[in-house]
Amino acid sequence: MLRTQNNSFLTKYMKHEMVSLIVLCMIMLISTIVMLLNPQVLAYFIDAAVNQQPLQMLFILALGYIGIAILTQIFNIISTYISTNIAWKVTNQVRLDVTEHCLRLNLDFHNKKTTGEFIERIDGDVLTLGNFFSNFWAKMISNLLLLIGILILLFRVNIEAGIIFAIFSAISFFILNKIRGLAIKYWGEARQTSAELYGFLEERLNGIEDVKAVGAETHVFKRMYQILIKRLQTERTAFLYGGVIWACSIAFFTLGNVLALAIIAFLFMNGKITIGTAYLVFAYVNMLRVPIEQITSQVQDFQRAGASIRRTQELLDVQSPIHDNQVTKDLGDLVSVQFDNVTFGYQEGTTVLDNVSFTLDAGKAMTILGKTGSGKSTLTKLLVRLYDPVKGSIRLNGVDIRDIGVAFLRSKVAMISQHVQLMTGTLRDNITMFNDEMKDEAILKAFKELDLWSWYEQLELGLDTEIKSDGSNFSAGEAQIIAFLRIYMMSPQVIILDEISSHLDTITEQLLLRATKKLFLGRTGIIIAHRLKTIEYTDEIMVLEQGVIVERGERDQLIQSSDSYLKRLVAAESGGGSV
Repeated sequence: MLRTQNNSFLTKYMKHEMVSLIVLCMIMLISTIVMLLNPQVLAYFIDAAVNQQPLQMLFILALGYIGIAILTQIFNIISTYISTNIAWKVTNQVRLDVTEHCLRLNLDFHNKKTTGEFIERIDGDVLTLGNFFSNFWAKMISNLLLLIGILILLFRVNIEAGIIFAIFSAISFFILNKIRGLAIKYWGEARQTSAELYGFLEERLNGIEDVKAVGAETHVFKRMYQILIKRLQTERTAFLYGGVIWACSIAFFTLGNVLALAIIAFLFMNGKITIGTAYLVFAYVNMLRVPIEQITSQVQDFQRAGASIRRTQELLDVQSPIHDNQVTKDLGDLVSVQFDNVTFGYQEGTTVLDNVSFTLDAGKAMTILGKTGSGKSTLTKLLVRLYDPVKGSIRLNGVDIRDIGVAFLRSKVAMISQHVQLMTGTLRDNITMFNDEMKDEAILKAFKELDLWSWYEQLELGLDTEIKSDGSNFSAGEAQIIAFLRIYMMSPQVIILDEISSHLDTITEQLLLRATKKLFLGRTGIIIAHRLKTIEYTDEIMVLEQGVIVERGERDQLIQSSDSYLKRLVAAESGGGSV
């Protein structure tokens, strides 16, 4: 089953490179023929020298030998170029497929994997496949052709010698083929341990400030030592099992030399071959070392690639519970949001939202309030289909969002979270998300329309301002400004702001509150908030508690109601009581 899986994987990604592979095979065939000519030339040179042929003939033979050697190197360069080109195309396609597949998986899958594991899967395993594709096809094809050519020429020199070494080669490869899958399991374990190490390093480096602040360096080093020991043990085992094949090839090669010397001695002593032919037989038998060792090495690479193929295929086989039908529908200019008896929990047996039902009319804005863990952010995650409800449905203008393609849905419903991800590049890149079709004029117009021009004027390089890795040279508030511009440029119909003011200073908060009012013009809006400054820009208030709606109504009515949650929250923020 494992071999079938590997063959299916290879066929899927190699079928588009068949023309290049055929060209590579033709070059390998010519290169092999040229390589097999050199011993013939040298054998003829030896016999000619022994028979005292003219010096001019010997000089021509020597030049021919050098010319063939140069041609062999030229063909090697060409074949290496083609095989590397094949490898890059194939592995880049694998990377794209794996990355796209991971992006389509729901958040539950991503929450169970560390960033380091994803890097190891997408880059580490695929890099192993790249090494495999770039070397395997060129070396395997050329060495198989070389092996066949050597055996044919040995048959021409002496039938008995040809038969002996044909049987020898068949037995060798039969045994090697039987044991070639010996180390795949252990290489898979080694790759998994490597992924754990990268995941551990990524988490600890990202949290280096907290690690230092609580004095957890000793614990980090201890845990890292344990992972490194595990990696040493798994890789040592994998190399040990892989080395069995290498040891077998050395044993077969030594046996081949013994057989060659015995046969040469017998034939020469019986006058059946000349000294030049004796050299030719020994040279060809000695050349068997090249294909046997190279094929053995490629078999070991195939074992490593087999482990990477298995791990990559396992990742590609993971199916998201979120079905994407890729359907687009006309939702109209203004969109209403309806939750109909929605129940959801992150794990089986738990409930975060319990039978939640409400309707937000098109073009209206609503603030959702509640304590931490009440289900506010979960509600918005369901709306953009980061998860699907366990029960109930969510509708936009009466259309169930499960009947809409995920990409289309997220182009209509956009969310800004409290933690904005900035990427290495320019300010322009981070606003447009590297979409070259968005022009600078449109971006600058967005700054003005959202009343953020005063912030933009502070940037000396304007849209060419460089943003460092993870946005380390921009504050949380500035990251939120960039997120506002991203959303505005997308022009969605529903906008969700999730706790955007939780990490803002007063000045930036006021700037974004003004931008919020303009962002919501002609759109349906939802704000998740703890602080009350945001509610003045919304029409309705809804309060969640333990996943249940406990209060909902128009803002002004709830503020005036003496027993409302909102009234108590206003009093608490004013210092007059607690919620």
